[in-house]
Amino acid sequence: MSQKRYSIPPLLMAPIARIGTDYIQPLFTAAIINKLGQSTSTSMSDYVWPIIGFFAVPFFSELLWRYMLWSVNYNDSLGMEKIANRTFADLIGRSYDFHINNFAGALVAKTGRFINAYEPLYDTLVMDIAGTFVGLIFAVVVLLKISRPSGIAVLIVFAIFAFVVTKLTRKKFRLNKIRAEKESLQTAQLADSLTNAISVKTFAKEIYEEKLFRDITKEVRIRRRRAWDYQNMPMDLITTNTVITLNTIALIAGILAVRHGIAQVGTLVVILLYVRSLTRNFWDMSRIMRTVENNLSNAVEMMNILDKDAEVLDKIDAKSLKVKSGNIRFTSVGFTYGDEKQKSRLFEDFSLEIPSGQTVGLVGPSGGGKTTITKLLLRFMDVRDGSIKIDGQDISEVTQRSLRDAITYVPQEPLLFHRSLKENIAYGKPTATMKEIIEAAKKAHAHEFIENLKDGYDTLVGERGVKLSGGQRQRVAIARAILKNSPIVVLDEATSALDSESEQLIQQALFTLMEGRTTLVIAHRLSTIKHLDRILVLENGKVTEDGSHEELIAMKNGTYARLWSHQSGGFIE
Repeated sequence: MSQKRYSIPPLLMAPIARIGTDYIQPLFTAAIINKLGQSTSTSMSDYVWPIIGFFAVPFFSELLWRYMLWSVNYNDSLGMEKIANRTFADLIGRSYDFHINNFAGALVAKTGRFINAYEPLYDTLVMDIAGTFVGLIFAVVVLLKISRPSGIAVLIVFAIFAFVVTKLTRKKFRLNKIRAEKESLQTAQLADSLTNAISVKTFAKEIYEEKLFRDITKEVRIRRRRAWDYQNMPMDLITTNTVITLNTIALIAGILAVRHGIAQVGTLVVILLYVRSLTRNFWDMSRIMRTVENNLSNAVEMMNILDKDAEVLDKIDAKSLKVKSGNIRFTSVGFTYGDEKQKSRLFEDFSLEIPSGQTVGLVGPSGGGKTTITKLLLRFMDVRDGSIKIDGQDISEVTQRSLRDAITYVPQEPLLFHRSLKENIAYGKPTATMKEIIEAAKKAHAHEFIENLKDGYDTLVGERGVKLSGGQRQRVAIARAILKNSPIVVLDEATSALDSESEQLIQQALFTLMEGRTTLVIAHRLSTIKHLDRILVLENGKVTEDGSHEELIAMKNGTYARLWSHQSGGFIE
């Protein structure tokens, strides 16, 4: 069933149910009272229809209200599901820069508040706003007909009240927006400290982290108090005085109308009952304003994110990448880090070709552009000028999904999901059989330690894989890469977390993985890349040396030869 089918009826049902209970039933009450005041009314039959109306209206209004609540519950759950899915899809599809510049904890907090804001906002729209304002219009129309002064008084008081409360609500929204921002920072601080709990303990910084958290918590308390006090003092005070004033005016107007013979006692009862319902509506309006601005301020942070386009987007007519051989070509590439205020140029007119099947190592000092090349190839970021092509296809014109499906990437510090080892290894190929998973683990020399675990391949690895050692995480990541079996391989210092013995075992598996595939390897451990087809030395965004290990070693004054001579145990010193 579509959501549209369930969303429109509640908007109609709530006002009808509210009008029936609050404004139509009192008319039957007035009819009964007026008949009691007529001395000629002696037959009980005169009261039948007013009594039936007095019973039937609230009865059917309640049935209508219950059906409306059922519809609202359906829409609440469906709406929250859609918002959660859309928000997750948007966040997970954001660029590399977005995720490194935003606290994961803050994003989680903003997402939670955004999803949870839907229910009170939707409920308020359907059950409160529609019912309150339609009921108000109905009541004013009836009052103008039976007691014009009362109707005019209600209109004037309501207009003044709405104007003042709207003004006050704008400031309250700003206060709550600041409060929500501080709460996001509090959640981010909590997540940051707990995620790095091991570092906190090894540096004995528990007291320092407690102080940081207390500081932000104090700021949250202050912001919450300001927002709550503003609600309590001016807004609720104005509502209270408005209610008292309106009740007093209605009572005086009703008494005068009855004393001068303008209205019957039953009419006075209607006026008083209407005003009672209307004064409740004034309180409802205050609550509605509070609910709306509270939840809008909770949702606005994520709304601002969703309103912005992702930094790296697929073109509307983007096609899937078709890799036949794996030739990679950088042509006149220009790339700049930073924003308009702080730009840092890295590549300018940078060109490079990597023939299909060639294994290439990237070395050089930090900041030379090694890792940036891999990020540009994976299209975590877009080039400013020039193009990057794979088998003649510009990667900016193909879908990001097909591009990354064609590339197996093993980062320097692989992070695993808090799922089983089996699921982590099969992440690049979810349809893999258990036999394929074990075979990949054996090639990565991960099978040995997995077998010794109590739950084997069903072992949960903990958040980010914290239950495993660095070397074990790296081997699981390599097993995942082997199983994915993509035509292009990118290894970002993929053996840096392994000891010498493990490295020797794993290098054979890596060369098996790289065989026949276009491969880029970034390594500080030069022994990892000395057997590759080609080694590039990158300095300040330029290729300063290009050749095999033997050719570069022969360049006595070259950077590679110097780095090689400075090694100790296979690492660059």
